[in-house]
Amino acid sequence: MAALLLGDRINARQALGMVVSLLGNRPHRRRPGRWPSACFGDLLSLLFDALVWALLLSVIGRLAMRTRSALAATGAAFMLAVPILVVPAAWEWTRQPPTWTPTLALTVLYIGVFPGALALLAWNSGIRRLGPGRAMAFYNTLPLYVAILAVVFLSEPLRWTSLVGGALVIGGGLFAAREAPGRGK
Repeated sequence: MAALLLGDRINARQALGMVVSLLGNRPHRRRPGRWPSACFGDLLSLLFDALVWALLLSVIGRLAMRTRSALAATGAAFMLAVPILVVPAAWEWTRQPPTWTPTLALTVLYIGVFPGALALLAWNSGIRRLGPGRAMAFYNTLPLYVAILAVVFLSEPLRWTSLVGGALVIGGGLFAAREAPGRGK
C-alpha cells in the first residue's frame, strides 16, 4: 500500500525480510478432533485485517505524521474511531449487557491503555521513524506476542516450532527494517 499510494519503494532486502518474517507465522497443526487452524473465513479475516491495517494505520498514519507528531496522530485516530465504535457497542449492550465486576473493569482499562493507546502510539512512532514499508515487517510480530502471552498466562506449552517461528519473525523484521549498508538515514 505504501508503495502504491505514497511512492515508497520496497527494496530486495525489505522483501526478503518480510518473506522470512511471514514464514515464522505459519499455521500450526492441531491435534485430531480439534478445529482446523486455517479455514477460509480465518484467511479472509486475516487478509481484510492486514489490508485495513496497512491502509488506515500505516499509509494514512504516515500522511498524518508528515505534519503531526506520533502522539497527535494517535490521538486523532482515537477521536475518529470512538464515534464509529459507539454504535456497534451500544447495539451489543442491548443484546447482551455486560455484568460489571472489578475484574472486567480492570480488563477494559488494560485493553484501552496497553494494546489500545500505547501499542498504537508505539506503532505510529515506528511508522514515523521507519516509514510504512519498513515498519510493516514488524506487523508479523502480533502472533508472536499472542503466543508469548498464551505461554505465560494460559500455561500453553512452549514448543521448539514456536521458538523457531519467533526467531524467523524477529529476524526477518530486523533484516527488513535495517538500513542498507552505505545508506544513511
